[in-house]
Amino acid sequence: MQLKKLFVGCLAIALLISNMTVVSAQTATDTTQEKTSTFDGIEIVTGETYQPVSEGKNTMKNVAMGDTMEKGNLYRSARVADPYWEEGKFYDGYGTLLYGGNAKKIIDVSEWEGVIDWEKVKASDVDGVILRVGYGNQMMDKQFLRNLKECNRLGIPYGFYLYSYAYDANFAYAEAQGLLEMLKGQDLSNLAYPIFYDIENFGTWSEDGVTYHTPSTIAAYEEIIATFIAHMNEAGYHGKVQVYSGRYYTQTKLNSEKILPYVSWIAEYGPKLNYVNTYYDGEVAWQYTEKGSVDGISYDVDISSFAGDAMHVILPSSIQLSASTATLETGLTKKINASVYPTGAYDALSWTSSNPKVAQVSSNGTITAVASGSAVITAKTANGKTASVNVLVKTPTVKLSAISKTMYRGETTKLTATSSNKKPVSWTSSDPTIASVDSNGTIKTLKNGTVKISASANGGKATCTITVKEPIQISATTSSIYRGKTTTLKAIPAYSTTITWMSSNPLIATVSSNGVVTGKKAGTVTITAKAFGKSVAKTIKVVEPSLKVTGSTSLYRGKTTTLKATTSYSTKVTWTSSKPSIATVSSNGVVTSKKAGTVTITAKAFGKSVTKTIKVVEPSLKVTGSTSLYRGKTTTLKATTSYSTKVTWTSSKPSIATVSSNGVVIGKKAGTVTITAKAFGKSVTKTIKVVEPSLKVTGSTSLYRGKTTTLKATTSYRTKVTWKSSKPSIATVSSSGVVTGKKAGTVYIYANAYGKSVKYKLTIKEPALKLNKSSSSIYKGKTTTLKATTSYRTKVTWKSSNSSIATVSSTGVVTGKKAGTAYIYANAYGKSVKCKVTVKNPTITLNKSKATAYAGKSYTLKATTSYRTKISWKSSNTTIATVDSKGMVKLKKAGKVTISATAFGKKVNCVLTVKNPTLKVSKASVSIYRKKSYTVKAIAVPGGKVSWSSSNKAIATVSSSGKITGMKKGTAYVYAKIHGLKKTIKVIVK
Repeated sequence: MQLKKLFVGCLAIALLISNMTVVSAQTATDTTQEKTSTFDGIEIVTGETYQPVSEGKNTMKNVAMGDTMEKGNLYRSARVADPYWEEGKFYDGYGTLLYGGNAKKIIDVSEWEGVIDWEKVKASDVDGVILRVGYGNQMMDKQFLRNLKECNRLGIPYGFYLYSYAYDANFAYAEAQGLLEMLKGQDLSNLAYPIFYDIENFGTWSEDGVTYHTPSTIAAYEEIIATFIAHMNEAGYHGKVQVYSGRYYTQTKLNSEKILPYVSWIAEYGPKLNYVNTYYDGEVAWQYTEKGSVDGISYDVDISSFAGDAMHVILPSSIQLSASTATLETGLTKKINASVYPTGAYDALSWTSSNPKVAQVSSNGTITAVASGSAVITAKTANGKTASVNVLVKTPTVKLSAISKTMYRGETTKLTATSSNKKPVSWTSSDPTIASVDSNGTIKTLKNGTVKISASANGGKATCTITVKEPIQISATTSSIYRGKTTTLKAIPAYSTTITWMSSNPLIATVSSNGVVTGKKAGTVTITAKAFGKSVAKTIKVVEPSLKVTGSTSLYRGKTTTLKATTSYSTKVTWTSSKPSIATVSSNGVVTSKKAGTVTITAKAFGKSVTKTIKVVEPSLKVTGSTSLYRGKTTTLKATTSYSTKVTWTSSKPSIATVSSNGVVIGKKAGTVTITAKAFGKSVTKTIKVVEPSLKVTGSTSLYRGKTTTLKATTSYRTKVTWKSSKPSIATVSSSGVVTGKKAGTVYIYANAYGKSVKYKLTIKEPALKLNKSSSSIYKGKTTTLKATTSYRTKVTWKSSNSSIATVSSTGVVTGKKAGTAYIYANAYGKSVKCKVTVKNPTITLNKSKATAYAGKSYTLKATTSYRTKISWKSSNTTIATVDSKGMVKLKKAGKVTISATAFGKKVNCVLTVKNPTLKVSKASVSIYRKKSYTVKAIAVPGGKVSWSSSNKAIATVSSSGKITGMKKGTAYVYAKIHGLKKTIKVIVK
């Protein structure tokens, strides 16, 4: 079944590709060959049934059953034919009806059957097919996927087989796993027959330098087959996996009560099935030929007979699960049991989860809760039937005996925790340096602080906040005081008791029985509170109070500034001035300047003095801005003062320029003016020159009619320019200075701005249009290009006066259509020019209209055409002369022939008279003396060079001109040759 006739060679190539090398192989049919012997001169086939021919004797002799044959009787075989099918029933070669008349005709196919036409197979008498999935470890058959798809499409029932290369149980397990992978995800909706494990003698194969051999013992095969079937059963193919092999192999290597219960399909090629398997519960399927013929399959095919429905696989119609919903907490599992109906149906299931991050499912339906959320667990049969479980995964809850607790350093306590999923909890501390917790929830405090104690179980978590305190604590609003100031410390004991206070250095700070600390001098001191044998200390720093003065160090005359005294704590500050004539200071530190100079301001507080030196400065005034201005324009002068104050402005000549209260100057007319700024008794002047603005026009001085040009007006400053044409009939001008030529002539364009006007002279020209030719001639079918020259780039349109004679393209390409005259017009900007075009018919002529030529020679005709084109040549009689594509005529024999040349639809002829060439000599024999000469003349038609030769140069020689010279006494022959002709002259030398 697996190996066919060319299996060894072909499979070796296939396995080499997959890094597996077949060293040798043997087919199942090798093990089922008939054995022969002789009896009484008759060849006997073991297993065949014979009967005596003698009249009246009906005894059957079956050699296979141990019957004896009687000598002297003439026996004949009882076989009537090969196994055959008739009206849907199956008979063996002896005409015995098998399987109770209820048999199925089954074929098995693989890639060795090529591309199968399954439409034809469907229309044949085939009842089903066993498809080869592959061979060895996940080596898929090249045609399996196509064959499976076609069988599903056409509704052809099928089963599967895997050809085994297993040499031990481990490889058998790998083959089973590989088969499951190859079937994974496939549509098995028409699966009607079992999966067969094809066990044959595979010989040897090699991989990675290691050679593997066919198992040699029954024990090895017991492990291989048991492992394969067990793994397939685990995947859900219970009772659906069976064994195929040959009769001989089954009776030898597979002859075990552990194997034979699975052997349900036997290959035995002969007239009948002799194999009997008493271990198999049912009728064994018989593969009776490997040379069957089925429509749609181009090669020989294995054909088997299966016993009706005995091996039929029942497909599932539904699945029933043990639960439709499940609620789990993370970390827990639940087994879902699945029942496939009807009973005995193919129960291989695949399990999937819609959300594996929430819930996972094993191949046996066990659900594991992973994280909170929802998921759908689906069981699916091989033929696509499904059933689902809606799974809700919750996070388990954990409860603590307390959620917060206050403890004193050194204490221990125990928390209790319970989890909703009854799983053990784990304990953790957020900071083990503050408080630790053991596996039983016992907490031990180590130092002051806050810590979280957590109990966790499978994602569930609860937390208790522990606050660790000292048994006695000091509460203080500050850790430092100024000399002469006080602060009160508060002692907080774990419970009520008497507190004793002490100072480590009363010279720096003292403490009362109530915890009132008084600073005496700068330094650091430790204040201690004692209660129930424990003490707690607080470090107090006594600081010297400070006084600092901040503010401006300079001040303009007539202005004020405020100095700020910063003290360590609130107290009265007194202020004094060293020179009240320069500046005075108020009780609030406000300094008022009187005149330019330097003064010292002093601040005093808690016995300390701090000074601030202030410089009183005379204020300044400065004017900046433009020194020139166009008439009618404005400019703003800026007055810079030492401090903000009012500035007044005046103009020396308001007729030339005026100035506003904000320093805005307006030019009135050309001239020079002085602008004065005044502030805090000071005056500053600025001289400004008022200038007359200019206007200038630039641009092109000429323009073609219909074209535009833009004139540019240059002004002293940005302003509106208006434009006007002196003659709009010649040229117009837009508001932006764009001039459009209307007709030839001269025009003035005026530009006007800020009361000025400038004129610009512009000449409008008439554009020109010219052609490169005024007349032209072309042949019909040819083209010529006319070129139009314009004054400026513009579109040129073309037109023909007679398109039947000549047409013209948009680019001026003229094409001759027929003989005649037409005018081609070029049109641009309202002008038109023309070119006279004469179209001529092209001609063809030959250099000869008739000629004489000689057979065996060649003759060249020359054709002249009006222009270069392809010429076709033809001979009226190719037995007389042929002609090539260049007009070369080859003369074959005498006669008359017409050679024609054809171009652009015209044909010209030359009549050739072909004659045979001739050769004549002036003498047929010559008699001369030795050392004497005689010249023989040769006349050839047509002329040409005659070649001369002597049969014996020792007797007579001949020159290239026919001069014969005697050399010695004797007879020789001189030959004249030309045009394939030969003349002989006999020469006698005396």
